[in-house]
Amino acid sequence: MKKIILFFCLLIFFSALFFFLGKNYQQKKLERMRNQFFNRNFQISTQRPDEKIERERGALNFQMGRIVSHDEKTMTLKLENGNQRIVSIDEKTQFLKGEKISPQEIQDGQRVILWGKEISSDIFGANLVFILPSD
Repeated sequence: MKKIILFFCLLIFFSALFFFLGKNYQQKKLERMRNQFFNRNFQISTQRPDEKIERERGALNFQMGRIVSHDEKTMTLKLENGNQRIVSIDEKTQFLKGEKISPQEIQDGQRVILWGKEISSDIFGANLVFILPSD
């Protein structure tokens, strides 16, 4: 009887151990995937022919948040820290959601990652708008 109880205790212990190790592995895997996404060389897809992007000076930047409102030329973005940011968009701005989409397909409330340049402390010029899957 003691062997059976010991067996089930060890079974529960190792099951819990492998569960938490697997959960930790998945979290690290997700973090690696995010880092690969952000560290990819987006210079080709985001560089406009008339601009020189100097990556070493930090001219290429990204913002992440949720769209509060948008029109043809601008978007208002609520950042992760709660601040709002005006984002300038133009005909050269690319919109992606798995594949290329038009600016008319974006909706308020969607989570986005923006790649582009700081125009001023309040305005961000977007070269690429990547729409994230909804929660």
